[in-house]
Amino acid sequence: MHSLSLRVTALVLGLSLSLPALARGDIQPLDEIRAVAEQWVKAGISTRSHQRTEIEAGHLDSRLRLKRCDQPLTAQPLQNSHRSGNATISVKCLGSTPWTVHVPVTVKSYTQVVVANRPLARQLQLTADDVRLEEREVTSLRTGYFQRIEEVVGRQPKRTLMAGSALSPYDLDTNKIIRRGHKVVIIAEISGVAVRMQGKALKDAGKGELIPVENLSSKRKIEAIAYSPGIVKVPM
Repeated sequence: MHSLSLRVTALVLGLSLSLPALARGDIQPLDEIRAVAEQWVKAGISTRSHQRTEIEAGHLDSRLRLKRCDQPLTAQPLQNSHRSGNATISVKCLGSTPWTVHVPVTVKSYTQVVVANRPLARQLQLTADDVRLEEREVTSLRTGYFQRIEEVVGRQPKRTLMAGSALSPYDLDTNKIIRRGHKVVIIAEISGVAVRMQGKALKDAGKGELIPVENLSSKRKIEAIAYSPGIVKVPM
């Protein structure tokens, strides 16, 4: 498990690490301090049913000797600390001998994401056989991820993707339903009558995009709107 290398500090009134050791029963257990930090983070995370979350407080200096607090410990995040990913939590004793310890906490969330079944070439039109679902730690997938295979079917990688890599929106072209050079059906509605013609797409297009197409009968080039796979409509 990757751990944070954050500085752990203790602000202690009337105590320091250089003072004579306290009796064992008078020392605040470090595991209790870590548990308070973990509980604060856990309470602030909304975990979805399809996610698994791991929360772990970083280790504290074993030489730290703090007087056991005579009040329940409190916790709050440092300024600019987040409730997901990495966080730093201030655990405080507000009792007769106050102290504060800053505890680094790592949060990892796991869920099923779409990954490559095999090396995927650039501009390969993806099928369901090219990918699979696999549990991954998603707080590290900073460019995003897909959770359903149907979200990537028909799309093309912008670059070669290695087998086992998680697919992100930045890895794939927008979902194109019309491909350059492919034959399409051109539909034009005239006075309520739909006229169909065979054509050829001259550009890739996503749904609703305006693209140039060639009428294969007249050889004229016109502009049409990508309507569905293999079908374009002439705006009238």
